[in-house]
Amino acid sequence: MVLELTVLFLAVVGEPQRYIVREGQAEAVIVDGGTPEGCTSAAQELAHYLQRLSGAKIPVQKEPAPGRVNLYLGGRRAFAQAGTTPEALNLGRDGFLLRTVEDGLVLAGGRNLSTLYAVYSFLEDLGCRWYFPGELGEVVPHRRTIPLPEVNRVERPAFRLRWIGRGEWGRRNRQNVGTGEPDEFQVKWFVHTYQQLVPGRKLFKAHPEYFALVGSARRDPRRPGRVNLCTSNPEVVAQAAATICRLKEENPNLAMISVDPEDTQVFCQCEACRALDQPDAPYQRRASNRVFTFTNQVADLVAERYPDLILKTIAYHSYVRPPADPNWRPRPNVAIQFCRFECHNHGLQDPTCPVNQGFNAWLEEWLERTPKVLLYEYYWKVSWVGLPWPIQRSLTADFPRYQRDGLFGLASQWSTNFATNGLGYYLAAKLTWNPQAEVEALVDDYCRGLFAEAAEPMRAYFADLERAAQESGLHLAFQRPYREIVALFTDEVLARLEGHIARAEQLARSDLVRRRVAMMRAAVDYTRLVRDYLRAVLKSPALRKIRWAGQTRSPEAEAALEETRGKAEEIRQFLARPENADALDQVNNYTELLLNPEYVLRAVRRRGTYTKAHWQRERGQAPALRLRPRTVALWLYGNDFDFVEGRPEHSVAVRNRMGEWLPVGTIGTAEHPGDGRNLCYVLSGLRWADFPEEWEVRIENPPGGPYASTLYGIWIMPEGAVPVPEATRRVETELEAVREAAYGFTEFDYRGILCGEEKPCLVRVALQ
Repeated sequence: MVLELTVLFLAVVGEPQRYIVREGQAEAVIVDGGTPEGCTSAAQELAHYLQRLSGAKIPVQKEPAPGRVNLYLGGRRAFAQAGTTPEALNLGRDGFLLRTVEDGLVLAGGRNLSTLYAVYSFLEDLGCRWYFPGELGEVVPHRRTIPLPEVNRVERPAFRLRWIGRGEWGRRNRQNVGTGEPDEFQVKWFVHTYQQLVPGRKLFKAHPEYFALVGSARRDPRRPGRVNLCTSNPEVVAQAAATICRLKEENPNLAMISVDPEDTQVFCQCEACRALDQPDAPYQRRASNRVFTFTNQVADLVAERYPDLILKTIAYHSYVRPPADPNWRPRPNVAIQFCRFECHNHGLQDPTCPVNQGFNAWLEEWLERTPKVLLYEYYWKVSWVGLPWPIQRSLTADFPRYQRDGLFGLASQWSTNFATNGLGYYLAAKLTWNPQAEVEALVDDYCRGLFAEAAEPMRAYFADLERAAQESGLHLAFQRPYREIVALFTDEVLARLEGHIARAEQLARSDLVRRRVAMMRAAVDYTRLVRDYLRAVLKSPALRKIRWAGQTRSPEAEAALEETRGKAEEIRQFLARPENADALDQVNNYTELLLNPEYVLRAVRRRGTYTKAHWQRERGQAPALRLRPRTVALWLYGNDFDFVEGRPEHSVAVRNRMGEWLPVGTIGTAEHPGDGRNLCYVLSGLRWADFPEEWEVRIENPPGGPYASTLYGIWIMPEGAVPVPEATRRVETELEAVREAAYGFTEFDYRGILCGEEKPCLVRVALQ
């Protein structure tokens, strides 16, 4: 950003002071340079806020008024009055000029939206603020007298694309995407767009080959679930390019279109697609070559008609890094939107944060490949379930670096949760315009503007929240951050936060300030409700005894679950209060997962295996010599082993001494279907002599099997035709006796492991 001179509300020595408004009376007129169709009128915005500031109604007219202070808004006349042009000032799309001239003030940009930016900048000089959307977030002070300032200021944004928030709030904080203005930087879609580019609902029936091959079948996008494209198919490339060209033809103002995989890491498994992968590639670039090859191929076709249209593709999860080939480059009309989706408690370059060390290195890789890199940020992290999100330190550290790197722009996830995320959104919006802004000063301004007489305790509240996050050393936030929530929001931290709110409540005098403090009180109350609920789930002795998700519960466990469900319902009702609609996140998919105590248990249990050898070591037992029986039984305990369309859903094979897979049976029966239930199936008559001392068991869907199931454990047991209900009862209630009797076993944690056609599970079981 360039800032030329600062505003001076002082008279030039030797000249009489001029006024826009004096003692509530207008002494100026607004000279309207015109408003393009569909755009917000800069003249009307300025008139509206000047009247709210002073009570004076400033006339809006097309021509200047001799003898009055003229406020020239936009258009060639305004620049002519200032003796310059947008080109001479190098304003670009979004830069603007504020300049005092002989008969008034010029507020002008090269287009209507940038003229609006000039208006909002001037109004901010007068004390107006838009901290978050709505009445509670807007501050308009009372000024009966508004002198004409002496100012000569040119401002340009640091980034070409700025997308924090939406609508009026975004526009007033100088964002240029999502504002609803026709002359903004127009972006079609945000992320995960393959199905918009090649719509499965229209095309799958005639062209199943356009969509991902998974296992033995093409995924049907008309069914629930996210489905990627068969991106190696030239017809798919052509379809995507045709959709993009049609959209650009329909809307010539489009500047960028998203070309992003769906939000799943399941990709097409056809031979041509797999040929693009590198089997030894790390997870972070496992799918990079196929994803970005597709983007480049689509970009080549689009460039033939619209070379200036930018195609944007996210760098995310298994394609967060560029392809391994050091010579690979995105096409000139391709932008890479790098997703920094994990720790926001540390700056991206913080050497103490191993999580961000990886992301920092991967961002550097992209910056070496292309000048068109933008950030996909998480200034609202939905998995953090709407709790206070202290990101001031990371914003302070990251934005100057983003400017030095010459990033194309930045877009962030955003929600209506202004008690918990409002400060972060405001800081980020200001920093997208000027990354060198003093963050502490912005925070002080936020607290003074919103909380007035209660500013001091609210400033302490935000400082304490940041300090607690810093001292915790936690990496915030992963997808299931339940342990981190309990660790961050200790009794001491919550007591301090509540103390600051109580002090602010005592100091609040005006109705607006009381309502704003009440909004912040709701954030702390919600945080305590969530923390206490999670403590109840994680620390309940009865729930900790539950070995596997879905198993039959003891009466004590059922009582504990009922208690935690009651706490979850209290949270749900709290969020549903009308006064919390804009203060806190409302219930979404991640909140639903949080409020399911069994899901929380599944999420926090450590992944791992437990074997007969572990069990014996814990008891100080040496492996015992046991008589080798002629035959044994295989017990398999899991969830959702169905009997589908007249056949078992899963087949079981064991590798024999010759290294061949020997089918030993199927699981899921007509009499005992495992649909949504935990059951233990028994396969009898397996000859000991056929198998080595360590069994390798494979469980998979037969071709075309539609669902995955969960395996919790395998036991090699003495022969016996034990019925499914009895085997299930023994595993769930007499597990120690089952372990004692087993010749060998391998058990998995609370979550188990998935078994399906696209991902058969392989389990090793050592015999003792």
